[in-house]
Amino acid sequence: MQNASKNPPEWIAELRARGWSNAALTALDILEPFGALSAQLLYVTSPTLGVFGWRSPAEGLARALETPEGIEQIRGWLQEPAGGD
Repeated sequence: MQNASKNPPEWIAELRARGWSNAALTALDILEPFGALSAQLLYVTSPTLGVFGWRSPAEGLARALETPEGIEQIRGWLQEPAGGD
């Protein structure tokens, strides 16, 4: 992943704050085998998602889904305790 860092992106922090980590982990488990295809779908739909303010999260997720390392980093961020920011 290009922007690998210790701090999660804002959209990950928001998922965790809303208590959606488990749902996001389940979705990640479902999308993982189709990572490259899912990434391309997100790239194609990101302009439309931009209307709702979701373009940056969609593109960040797409970049992560392209590599196993990116998927594992997202999984790690979602599994961190809430105070781990």
